[in-house]
Amino acid sequence: MLVEFARIFFSFLVFFYASYYDLKERIVPNKGWLIIYPVAVSVNILSFYLEQNLQDIVISLFSIFIAIVVGLLCFYSGFLGGGDVKTFIAVSLLCPTFIFNSRSLFSPFLPLSIIVNSIFLLLMISLYFFVKNVFKIVKGERIFEEFEHEPLWKKLLAMAVGCKVREKTDWKFFRVIEKRIGEKKFFDFSDSGSDTVVYLGEGIWIAPVIPFVVLMLLGFMLSLFFGDILTVMIRFVGVS
Repeated sequence: MLVEFARIFFSFLVFFYASYYDLKERIVPNKGWLIIYPVAVSVNILSFYLEQNLQDIVISLFSIFIAIVVGLLCFYSGFLGGGDVKTFIAVSLLCPTFIFNSRSLFSPFLPLSIIVNSIFLLLMISLYFFVKNVFKIVKGERIFEEFEHEPLWKKLLAMAVGCKVREKTDWKFFRVIEKRIGEKKFFDFSDSGSDTVVYLGEGIWIAPVIPFVVLMLLGFMLSLFFGDILTVMIRFVGVS
């Protein structure tokens, strides 16, 4: 049991380290991983040695493999940044399987539960922005002025990921999701960036740079002590 607590302890240390820099800079420095990964691998080797249960070892290794594949897919698809993926894989090395009995369809694969919980938390943030923009429209604010030519799906996506502002903000924590080409404005959801000064007075669409590591920390806590949101929803629908 001592090894299990060590897994949890070091996982929280990894999350606190990565979350601190993700909140402060939205970038997790690479130097910390030179210590984190050797520690994670050492804890795993010690755990495997003490368990001496081939089935549990195989399941843990398979869970780590799945986590690495999911992490790389998220990175190369542009869904997660490098620091997010490194944090996810490091915690997956430390806690590849559920330590406590949790309500999860993904049991025994804890990393899958973590990423699913994190995505649901991200969707809650999107729901907040969407509702906020709906209220602006209801109040008569013309948030899509000069974007009338844009397709409906782009407008809905913009409502779900950001909002229109007319005041200065800390651009380190936000990115512009529009661009001007000639006399027209278009939504641009890429990370290429655009001019944030020339037409700020007219209003500009921005989206927050979400500290996804923090969402993973919350997702980890939910998975560890409670289960995952998807499982609860499916069971709730089944009971209803």
